[in-house]
Amino acid sequence: MMNDSPLDSLTERQRQLLDLVNRQVSRSKEIAKETGLAPGSIDTLLQNAAKTLGVRDRKSAARRYAELVDKSQNSSQLRPQRFETEENQALSESAAAPKSALGKILKFFRGPPLGGSSQHLRWDQIALQVLRVAAIGMVSIWALVLLVLGFFRTFGGN
Repeated sequence: MMNDSPLDSLTERQRQLLDLVNRQVSRSKEIAKETGLAPGSIDTLLQNAAKTLGVRDRKSAARRYAELVDKSQNSSQLRPQRFETEENQALSESAAAPKSALGKILKFFRGPPLGGSSQHLRWDQIALQVLRVAAIGMVSIWALVLLVLGFFRTFGGN
């Protein structure tokens, strides 16, 4: 069956992401917080949506999507639903929250996020990551010192 409109070729997830971009939530990390998707998946979905709509970038795709929805006779059926149902929000919060004190400690010491040149952190986020790396380094050094001292006390010649 042939699709009459590019809207027919968009997945529901692509429509939801384009709706978020239309609401000025355009950075992948911001969208990821709302949807629970990985930023890389969001980039891929929006690139494919832009290609489907015949435009170059996500903002143009979101504008084109809005135009097509407005022109559509049944635009109310095409308008995506919001992600934040109470049930989904509760599930995402419980999944994101560490389960124990050990989980909180491991979350703190897992290190800075990786992302290459597309990583866009604010200055306060960068400072927090630098402090986290410094704390990991200090704990590692102290653990090594205590290990060596314990070794010499246990196996020392005295």
